Order: sequence, then structure tokens, then C-alpha cells
Amino acid sequence: MSDDDFLDGLKGDWQSQDADLQAYADLVAEGEQKLCKERTHRLGQMAVFWAFAAFFTWQVFNAGHFLFHVAAVVFLTAGLIALADFVFLRRMHGEAYLQQAGEVLDQAERQARIGLRLAEGMKAHAVLLAVCSALMFGYDIVAASEPGRGMLIGLVIGGAAVFMWFAQRGRYCEVRAELDGVRAMRAELQDADES
Repeated sequence: MSDDDFLDGLKGDWQSQDADLQAYADLVAEGEQKLCKERTHRLGQMAVFWAFAAFFTWQVFNAGHFLFHVAAVVFLTAGLIALADFVFLRRMHGEAYLQQAGEVLDQAERQARIGLRLAEGMKAHAVLLAVCSALMFGYDIVAASEPGRGMLIGLVIGGAAVFMWFAQRGRYCEVRAELDGVRAMRAELQDADES
């Protein structure tokens, strides 16, 4: 410590800037890690949906059965929704956290709202899958020819519906909590600006 208060103040400011830069660097690294994890989850979802869509499309060409047409369309639609979600995540990057506080909050709120819409869309698609599964079971019960085929397809689609519902329910809750947190931070920032 020196006898000069001005120099001590500058030194304190300089040291606090290092701490702030480290906090920003940590925030960027955390954002990148979170986005990487989300992208990996979406790639897994897409792989499963596209694999089922390809399998059922192949079965359409081999067997030509009505049930395979429905299953192929259902999983193709699920794959397209997962692809849209993945494309949205590919546009995000961790450096977005280095903007001004208000801009970061605006971007975080926009991302959370889009995340909510995607989660709601995937939950709606889970309901569509459940309805298709019920139709498969109903078709298998009514169909006198080839009993059993609809049950297996119905179980696969029903399993996908249950998995998607619970995965998106958890994601919806996470994004809702994130949106509430962003709104709370925005209120704190506005209160600090008014003071």
C-alpha cells in the first residue's frame, strides 16, 4: 500500500477488473458447456427419431402396410421438430454473455421464450404420438387380419410419446425457471437504475 489514495484507488479498480474479466470468462465457459450439452441431447433425439422413421419407411416399401405409413410419418415429424430445435441451438454461442447486462437479459429472455415454445411444441407432439399409439392399438384390436403387428408399433410409438413427454416436461420446467430468473434480474437491474 502506498500513501497516495489515488494510486490505491486505481490499483483497486485494476484488480477488480481482473476479477470481473475472470467472472465473464467463467460465464462464457459455462454458457458454452451448457449449449454443448443441449446440442448433444438434441442430436441423440434426432438420431432416435430419424432411425425409427427410416425403419418404418423401409417397412412401408417392404410390406406396404397402413400402420407403417402412419408410424413413418409420425417419426418423420418428430425428427423435423427435433431438427428445428437443434438448428436453433446451433445459432447460439457462449460469447453472447459478454454483452451489456441489458442486452444479455434481452437475449436470455428471447431464448427462454423460444425454448418454451419449442418445449410446448414437443409436448404437443408427444400427445400426437400418444394418439397415434392409441390408434395403432385400436386398429390392431379391430383388424382381423395380421393381429399383433399394430401392438408392437403402438408400443414403440407409445414409448416415444412417454419419453418425449417427460423429457420436455423437465425441459419446460427448467426454461420456465430460467425465464423467471431473467425477469427477476431485469427487475433488480431496473430498481438499481432508478436508485
